[in-house]
Amino acid sequence: MRKLFFLTFLFLLALTVVFGQVKQPILQQAQSVKEFFKRRPIEKAYLTFDKTQYNIGDTIYFKAFVTVGERNYLSNLSKVLYVDLFFPDLKVYRTLKLPIRNGLAQGDFLLSDSLVTGRYYVRAYTKTMLNYGESVFFKRAIAVASQDSKFEPILSPTSSVNFPDVQFFPEGGDLVAGVNALIAFKAVSPEGVGVPITGKILNVANQTVAKFSTSHRGMGSFYFLPLENELYHAEITFANQHTFNCDFPKVKTSGIALGIKDSLTKLSVHLLANNVFFENNKDKVIGLMIYSGGKLTTVNDIMDGPDKRFDIEKKGLSPGIAQITLISATGEPLCERLVFIDKGNQLRLELSTNKQIYHTGNKTTVTLKATNSDGTPAVGHFSVSVVNKNSGPLDLYPSIYSYLQLNSNLKGTIEDPNYYFANTDQQKTHELDLVMLTNSFRRFNWSAITNDDLKAPTFEPETGLSINGIASLLNGKSINRGQISLIRTADGQLLSEETDRDGRFSFRNLTFFDSTKFIISALDAKGNKDTKIAINQDDDWTVKYPLKIDRMDAIDFAINKNNPLDSNQRTWDNHMYKNKGIMLQQVNIRATKKAEYTTQSLAGAGHADQVLKMKDIAKGGLLTSALDGRLNGVVFNDPSKAGGGAPHLKTSESIEFSGDVRPMLVIVDGTQRPLGTGINDIGVNDVETIEVLKYSGTSIYGLAGAGGVLIITTKQGSGKSLSDIVSRGMLPVVLSGFYKAKEFNLSQFDGKIILKSSNLNATIMWLPELTTNNSGIATFEYYNTSAEADVEIVAEGITENGFAGKVKTQFKIVK
Repeated sequence: MRKLFFLTFLFLLALTVVFGQVKQPILQQAQSVKEFFKRRPIEKAYLTFDKTQYNIGDTIYFKAFVTVGERNYLSNLSKVLYVDLFFPDLKVYRTLKLPIRNGLAQGDFLLSDSLVTGRYYVRAYTKTMLNYGESVFFKRAIAVASQDSKFEPILSPTSSVNFPDVQFFPEGGDLVAGVNALIAFKAVSPEGVGVPITGKILNVANQTVAKFSTSHRGMGSFYFLPLENELYHAEITFANQHTFNCDFPKVKTSGIALGIKDSLTKLSVHLLANNVFFENNKDKVIGLMIYSGGKLTTVNDIMDGPDKRFDIEKKGLSPGIAQITLISATGEPLCERLVFIDKGNQLRLELSTNKQIYHTGNKTTVTLKATNSDGTPAVGHFSVSVVNKNSGPLDLYPSIYSYLQLNSNLKGTIEDPNYYFANTDQQKTHELDLVMLTNSFRRFNWSAITNDDLKAPTFEPETGLSINGIASLLNGKSINRGQISLIRTADGQLLSEETDRDGRFSFRNLTFFDSTKFIISALDAKGNKDTKIAINQDDDWTVKYPLKIDRMDAIDFAINKNNPLDSNQRTWDNHMYKNKGIMLQQVNIRATKKAEYTTQSLAGAGHADQVLKMKDIAKGGLLTSALDGRLNGVVFNDPSKAGGGAPHLKTSESIEFSGDVRPMLVIVDGTQRPLGTGINDIGVNDVETIEVLKYSGTSIYGLAGAGGVLIITTKQGSGKSLSDIVSRGMLPVVLSGFYKAKEFNLSQFDGKIILKSSNLNATIMWLPELTTNNSGIATFEYYNTSAEADVEIVAEGITENGFAGKVKTQFKIVK
């Protein structure tokens, strides 16, 4: 037996030869893997939320942690995070662009009163993550109930008729004739839940040669010795005693099996080849690649016998998933095995309050203590939520630790991943190994590496917002080395860039928020102003990467009408969240006729509260006269006075600012006009459509649209996207920047709101950023509600060096 000691890893993906001489193909494979990860940095996004279930009218508050590398350090690569909100019918409503600062970001969505109940979805990703595809995006199902109901989890399969999907996974990958091997299996219901089964393996003569049964969440394992030229199938017995047959892996005539035994200090690797494989590969080089913690170690040996054994000392491996791959002399992957290296590196967190029982309205002092696994103080970043502990379904979603260690690294659904890291023992270690045996690593595929199909990544880390476009002469000829100026009208900030030979220009690494107005001007190399400017439309990643849930979460929710929430919930929400967040447009889940009109609205066609087509009304006169009385809830200033013809929502529908009624934001062919500007300079005959946006529909325009939005699309601008709008010499544009997250409103709570029910779903307090000091301590204070309740505090976060954890504590509020 050989023993491999991993003492030091010098560089990321360092290549270490432990004994023997590595032959060229194996070395090339190792270099290919190294190059793969060098070109494609691994970023992950994880979101924490203020609670697990929401009601119509609630705000969804969240915090994002963006990490880089297998050790999950807080990322300094990407500076832009995209967060999508999807309706139950999987259609996207809104995408937020959030600034990432030192790997952290925060945002919110406000669920309007007009929304339907159901399961919504939140998805988060950076551009770097696009290189790996939609499967690596962070996804979370969000249960949204009405004000008089709540969701309860359904943890068992809803179908007893459809048979489960049963798959078998020989350890190392192949079933080899004449080699006794460990066979793992998993049975999953049509709803995506692991289900208990029993079964047996039968040969061609229908003789039983092995029996098996599940041991944990539809998973199990058994040993089996396959015979050469034999065909097998499995007979499965479901919990309701229904039986069915399913396929069993085919037996390979020539092959080698990879087995691993995990003990406290080492991994014992066992390579066992059958006679056919050994005779064909005798005295040839084989290589063992161990990928752990973002580093690759390569070991080689000579195939001088069919039975080879190695010990890998675990002290040289990083915590988390290790991928062990056997490589042939020609660089072909033969076997692969995943092993979880548990070194107890979860962040140790403690939450304590200065009392266990509080009276309503009392000040509460909470202390968070964070230590590393070795007991040293940990400086980390955390989110904290204080909620009624009955405010949602069981929290079976992954914590930040289990997500970063398991879910983000494996293909397939991991049910209740937190289970494997709480009060671990030998049984849970075995069950976690079943997860390793029945899932595959999502980082790279060997076929692309073997075929040298490693193209450069499409997307580089995004370090800020960008404005891109093309400048040309009036005759359409591209401007080479032209001067492009970008002016932000709010503060006059000026930036300049030079065009390339094709007239393209790009302003990069910008930071601006909400809807920001810019003026872009262009001069050719000779200072000529007779130029044209066109701005490129931002890519819509929700179109290129539609949401794929594919058994994303194994929890279904049913509305439980027997647990009504108190009617004063609305009072609480209005008081705590007034004017906060993003109002969402009503969506009814049924077939709808596609909106048949063109628009310059950022929300797109079909999202307006009212659409008026000018072809249906009389022509001539002032535009305000033509519209008077035709737009619901909209009135216009006296045309003869200053600001005449400026639209307003009626006072009862308006939002008050310092005692004044805020005018509607007017958008003409995609260009934002100053607030209070009239519209009578626009000819009636020039107008194609008028759209009115109120409440939820205005959210995409930020605070500027708080008084409502009036969108005018002229016949000249009809049907044009931002990239189609061309301006001569100077182009004014309004662009959507970073979303500015709303603060949770603590200051307005005065203890005077009477909340009678103790079963409220309100978030009492949300603190998106709490940082522990050099002693690992952080303290915060807040005032309790004036309702009796059983309260739960949840803190979750990560240190800069990638140690993560989650902790909960509870206390009571009494009169």
